[in-house]
Amino acid sequence: MKLKKRLLIFTIVSIIISTFYIFKSRKKEVAFYDFINNINEERKFNVSNSTPLDISKYMENKNINEEIFTNEDLEKLTNYKYANENISNKILTLNEVNEDIEYTFKLLKYVYGPYEYFGGDEVFLKKENEILNELPNMGNIKYDDIKKLLLEALSFINDGHFSISNSSININKNSIYVYNEDYIFKKDTKGYYTTINNTKWYATSIDEKPSDKYMKTTITKDGELAYSIGMLLNNSEDIYPINISLTNNKTNKTIDKIVNLERNLKTNKTPEASVTEKTLDNIPILKIMSMRPTNSNDNSLYDFVESAERLNKNKVLIIDLRGNIGGAESLWKKWLNAYIGQDIEITQSVGKKNSKAKLWAYKKYSERFSSDKELLVKINSSINNEDYGYWDSYLFKGKWYENENLIFVLVDDDVASASEGFLSYLRNIENVVFVGSNSRGCLLVPDTSEFSLPNSNIILRFGTGIAFKNTDTNIDGVGFEPDIWVNSSDALDRVLKLCERYNISSMKHMK
Repeated sequence: MKLKKRLLIFTIVSIIISTFYIFKSRKKEVAFYDFINNINEERKFNVSNSTPLDISKYMENKNINEEIFTNEDLEKLTNYKYANENISNKILTLNEVNEDIEYTFKLLKYVYGPYEYFGGDEVFLKKENEILNELPNMGNIKYDDIKKLLLEALSFINDGHFSISNSSININKNSIYVYNEDYIFKKDTKGYYTTINNTKWYATSIDEKPSDKYMKTTITKDGELAYSIGMLLNNSEDIYPINISLTNNKTNKTIDKIVNLERNLKTNKTPEASVTEKTLDNIPILKIMSMRPTNSNDNSLYDFVESAERLNKNKVLIIDLRGNIGGAESLWKKWLNAYIGQDIEITQSVGKKNSKAKLWAYKKYSERFSSDKELLVKINSSINNEDYGYWDSYLFKGKWYENENLIFVLVDDDVASASEGFLSYLRNIENVVFVGSNSRGCLLVPDTSEFSLPNSNIILRFGTGIAFKNTDTNIDGVGFEPDIWVNSSDALDRVLKLCERYNISSMKHMK
């Protein structure tokens, strides 16, 4: 009888314990669903209330139809000679330097897409005159002197695609993520709190500012959704220790803690293939390192496109874009359209400045690098028929797309250009969560062309269009912010821990 009673008690206790863990697990799942629903509601609202930006005022430069450059000029400007010891050490005459500076600002006026957006003649001609007035006082002028002059004079341009002899023009405008995980915070109705010796301490201020300014949603080492201290810092600024003021609401005691911020750490490597696929914890992971083939034998991007319908059958997918600096948009658009089952439209405004110089640069590029003979015939036809001197433009109103699966997208501040275009489209799709740091911010100016200044051989690389994708502001240098901030080198491990903690891989579809 005693044995039966013990068995009964054991069974009841087991049921209670099992019920407790099931309830606890279910509570975790509900918390995660709430987190996802908040992201969806905010994005859906933004998409529904977005309108294409009127960019016509930035396309008012009618001078692109003038014959400002002769064929001889264009041959000189596309006679690419990359820097070597002879070029770097050559001393240039004042007339040679003046000619290069004048060519630079003519190219900007007649070819550069956002010339009017960044101030037009009023700003650019002033900068040109400042350089020309400074040159007579400089003595012997070499390649590096001109490069430095141009970088400093044009530093007002916030354009992630613009470079002068491989030096980015807005490198100091890039924002980097810095963070601290010494104290992990949670949130209740009273604010953000951390636990010290089993006591809640609320963050009343950080760096003498409201604490919510610095609180970022994160994933702890154990996979829990929480908050940590983080901020975006200008690349040219120093990282400094910051003070946290913590208050015990029961005793009203306040203590101060000093924490050091760490830079977001990236561990990206040169890829052997653009796309690789693997499975961890029953979750497929697409690692997309480039939006162009890495070599002539790399067909992984085409395999990637074919994977869409197969991966759509998985409840959870991780897309790892860390380190992807861009390439072409066409293949990821095909993949996304196949995955969702329809063409994706986002709110965007795009203008493209068609000049003779742009066509000439495309022609030279095609002659050197492209095997597409039909493209070269088309470019030559446009030049011969004078099919240039105008703007192309288009506006689209975006839509919100339902998606039953859960997609985690891993991001760092190397993600740029075409891969950021991928981000802008993914933001219109339900149940997509971005994890890591901000992207680089390199979207404003598409359709890059390359020109070589004839005397110094400095290479100018800039775009001939202007574009706003899913935003009405220029995000170059800042990029898209993630939903969950973590040190990007830890992003994959943290997402897998999160999936384990919240039973995500065993969840039903998110709908």
